[in-house]
Amino acid sequence: MTCRETTRLPVCHTPGPWHFNPHEDGKPICNHGNFAIAYMDAYTPDEDDGGAWERETDANGNLVAAAPELLECLQDILAVFNQAAADSAGTHAIIAFFGNHDDAVNQAIRWRQKTRAVLAKSTSQLSERRAA
Repeated sequence: MTCRETTRLPVCHTPGPWHFNPHEDGKPICNHGNFAIAYMDAYTPDEDDGGAWERETDANGNLVAAAPELLECLQDILAVFNQAAADSAGTHAIIAFFGNHDDAVNQAIRWRQKTRAVLAKSTSQLSERRAA
């Protein structure tokens, strides 16, 4: 079993890939089976804003649609970081990469903590729709 396999939590979200359809009614985000899992067109401004709302909605739709890939990327990064930190050669490589300065090493630790926190938030097993 690899480090990557041991650090993954079961998926509670709709599996990816997801894609954003900005030109369809409701601007849906759909899964690979083309079933809508979210709609981005929940609000329309009362006044003409020069297209700012539409640009923002499209940017948000693209960001949400990328969520499964972003999650997988963060899991991979954390797994590699954890594997490197688990042995002395890897620890030395991390220190060499960030520089042997307390500030740089502390920054690497903060990035790791932030990554772990985001992964914990995004892979929460608590869901109203699923049994605990």
